[in-house]
Amino acid sequence: MNLLDSLKQHIANTLAAEKSYNLPALCTGLGLAPGNDSEAFASKYKYVLRRVQTLAKDEALALAKQVLQRFSSYQLQETLDLLVPLDGVIPAITRRNLIDKLSDTGDLHGRLYINEFLERTFPLSQIPYDDYRFPNLEEAVAQHMIRNDDWSYKNFLECADYLQLSERRLRAFLEQIVHPEVQTGDDQKRFVDIINPYLQRDGFELQAVEEISGYPVYRVVKKGGVSGHCKNLIFAANGPKPELVLADALNNDIRITKHGDFCLVYDLPIGIEGLRWKDLIEWWAGRSPSGDPERSLYKRLRQSLASEAEKNFFRLYFQILRDPLQERLPAIVPQVYLHYDPYTIRDQPNGSPLARQRMDFLLLLPNRQRVVIEIDGKHHYADGDTASPQRYATMVAEDRNLRLLGYEVYRFGGFELTQGDPGAIVEPFLNRLIKRNL
Repeated sequence: MNLLDSLKQHIANTLAAEKSYNLPALCTGLGLAPGNDSEAFASKYKYVLRRVQTLAKDEALALAKQVLQRFSSYQLQETLDLLVPLDGVIPAITRRNLIDKLSDTGDLHGRLYINEFLERTFPLSQIPYDDYRFPNLEEAVAQHMIRNDDWSYKNFLECADYLQLSERRLRAFLEQIVHPEVQTGDDQKRFVDIINPYLQRDGFELQAVEEISGYPVYRVVKKGGVSGHCKNLIFAANGPKPELVLADALNNDIRITKHGDFCLVYDLPIGIEGLRWKDLIEWWAGRSPSGDPERSLYKRLRQSLASEAEKNFFRLYFQILRDPLQERLPAIVPQVYLHYDPYTIRDQPNGSPLARQRMDFLLLLPNRQRVVIEIDGKHHYADGDTASPQRYATMVAEDRNLRLLGYEVYRFGGFELTQGDPGAIVEPFLNRLIKRNL
């Protein structure tokens, strides 16, 4: 049986838990074909299955998500997660080797009780166990890991079919092992150091992405991207350059002392999911509560763009991606300070020591991927109307440095965004970029 058929069967099993007399109305509310009470009373499972069997894959996936908002089902959630893949696979050989190592290492549950730790990833009472004495893993764990202590973690995970476990749940289990509520201090670092060599062979690793009470919280992420946290997102200046001071040099906390009203500073944490357009709108709504925050934010960001080419790219970004991606749309952040020189060029006879202070556009994508998009006007490679090999060399040297730090850098010539049909150039680029990185 394929996964899609299994998904439909699990939908039917999940909804069949509803009372027979409520089932027709429930199914109709979920967008399924109507039926009568006598049909539902004959067999609740078959009543639902008849209505879901004809659904296309996208329809079945959408229905499964709706059902899971109302009912908890381990098997339905697992099947859905298997049908909606993540950014790669931790293969069976790595799973087997890693679980063997972890099972021999010690108490994965750390400061928690065993069942409390396992429940953070596995709804034990919903996972069947093939023993008439213990109908589910909750009772089997109580018998074999708490009362008798004759199961290792590998024994438990074999019962949970860890080689076939969805990527989401496997990664969640590894993340819980090193969660600060489970392990702290040297124990947390010890488990990170055990797990990462196995994950890194397949292009993943545990990375600290945030903190709880000063303790790091780790996520399994695709290797690559930019290390470290994005702390100071200063962008969209539409007037004089802001003047900054280090309010706390030890923590790299900044304060804008002058011209702060001409720039924007995003001051909320940016997690492993990156910065989405909806996140930026919600932040902006707190600063500008009147009217339509999305429209006013769009207008404010556009004010920071100096050239027609930049404005065209900004407009096309939303025109091409906003409707297809909706809430998943990454924020496109214009005129972001990358380096910061506290002085203006006029204050320094030899010019700024920093070759590039601002990026034209920045996308902060999931798993610390950062995409820089530069729109090159003539000033990027010429002095007036005369080609400047020095300007060009400085520009490409800075690109190299950014790439070595983990950024992706893409350049457009201003000419190609102001002549002919810019959309024919931008649309295939954006579609391929999003397909590759989201």
